Amino acid sequence: MALRAVVSPSSAAPAALHLFRRILREVPRVLVLYDLDMSITDARRRVRDAFKQNAWVNDERAIRVLCHKAETELEEATLQYKTKAQLMTFLEPRDHTLKQEKAMRDENYAFYAGYKPFV
Repeated sequence: MALRAVVSPSSAAPAALHLFRRILREVPRVLVLYDLDMSITDARRRVRDAFKQNAWVNDERAIRVLCHKAETELEEATLQYKTKAQLMTFLEPRDHTLKQEKAMRDENYAFYAGYKPFV
């Protein structure tokens, strides 16, 4: 049984870089298509941050999967298969939902979260 030759992750890097540039070129079009009130710079910064989150990935297959997912997301956005809410979830992610924020304002939140001992 023959084993596949080990390929360096750098072979997937040009494809990821090309995809990154394609996405950055499409950002203004997507903002206009969905009538989003966001600057092009902010949207591009969010895309850059999403790519930086996965910069540590070294496995070529994982890089290919991530690139495929990003290509699919880009295609769905440009063909208007996504809703405005889906795009805003990506472009303006929230740390917590409104329900979670309300729960955190509750006086017993620290106790339930395990931060404050019961006295």
